[in-house]
Amino acid sequence: MPHQTATASSLEQIQHALEVFHTTRDDSQRKSAERFLEDFEETDAAWQVCHIILDQSQDLKCRHFAARTYKSKVIKAFANLNAEDKNSIRGIILHHVSRTNSKEDRAVMVALCVALADLALLMPAWSEATKDVITKYGDNPDLMLVLLELLTVFPEEMGNDKLRLSTSRRSQLKEEMRRSGPRVVVLLSSFSTRLEAKDPETMAKIYDCLGSWCNIGALSLPETMNVTLLQNMFLFLNNIDTPLAVHDACSRCLVNALPDLVHEASASKTKMDDLVNSVLQYEDFYCQALQKEDTDRCKNYVRIFVELAESLTDKEEGSPENIFAYPRLLELLLVCCSHPDYEIIEMVVDFWPALCDSMSLKDERISAVLRNCHSRLIVALWKSCRYDPDGVGGFSPHRWYTWADALCC
Repeated sequence: MPHQTATASSLEQIQHALEVFHTTRDDSQRKSAERFLEDFEETDAAWQVCHIILDQSQDLKCRHFAARTYKSKVIKAFANLNAEDKNSIRGIILHHVSRTNSKEDRAVMVALCVALADLALLMPAWSEATKDVITKYGDNPDLMLVLLELLTVFPEEMGNDKLRLSTSRRSQLKEEMRRSGPRVVVLLSSFSTRLEAKDPETMAKIYDCLGSWCNIGALSLPETMNVTLLQNMFLFLNNIDTPLAVHDACSRCLVNALPDLVHEASASKTKMDDLVNSVLQYEDFYCQALQKEDTDRCKNYVRIFVELAESLTDKEEGSPENIFAYPRLLELLLVCCSHPDYEIIEMVVDFWPALCDSMSLKDERISAVLRNCHSRLIVALWKSCRYDPDGVGGFSPHRWYTWADALCC
């Protein structure tokens, strides 16, 4: 750790500044306290002071500030440390992460996990970070939430532009994560089996974690599809009585996985048919959710339908016209445009301009299908544009522009 002396007075100053920041109604005092805390975060002493706060303080505001400071300093100053200090900071954050596992400390835990993930991404010398944290925390049931959070943010932070990772470093990290993917799936499967239906919140976290690994293409999905964890994801989505937190997480996971699933299935029409049909079966559950006025679950299903459609029309796959082999999917998207919730309509409407842009309108068959879809889309949007009889509601400029783009495609 950088060699700085943390005095009792500096700790007291931080506590006082945080107290003023969170309680005062005087704007000048609040701004002064905020400025002091921001200036403190820039100092070398902050590394050691935050270590002491997390080790000794029971005040959640202080602990959260210390964790956020670590997160900020890793991004801004970690690269400037020497190798010995980098190893020291890594050990300290690992130590504190393992001591923040209560629900009261969740904000502290998340900030420290993000700090550790960023550190791992910025530290090429730590070549097997995923393996190390699984080895360190994987056998302790009390640290399941900590490990889930870490494994979720590791791939998520790959998209953090503030880290300024080089192209070669990103390639190196993706390869490391691909090697770690099977180990992660085995671990998540063991967690899922252990939980069964006892803890929907943690089960949701398992699928969010899985989805973050799918999102960066770190998993071999043909092999993973045979794992019970993935099969259960489809079963959870096949039941509108699945706890909402789990239903939400499973839909996000499938949305993240679909581009790779479509890519893997593109070489075989049989596999593609199986994949599309496995998604189209959710139409019945969408209709059930619609009848029950369950907007949240309707949104989950619509996100899946739209992601499948977008993946099928992705130009990188080379055959965006593949979607026309599945007229039932286009029909389903038009049906979803009749939903009374504007957010759901917008999800679907956004797809149509992208579809038109990816198509060659020289094909008369495709042009005819698009004209029919366009006519029905106009009718659906016209109906949705009518105000409610009670006069409640309105239209944001964004909605007008979004729908205008769809109508002009």
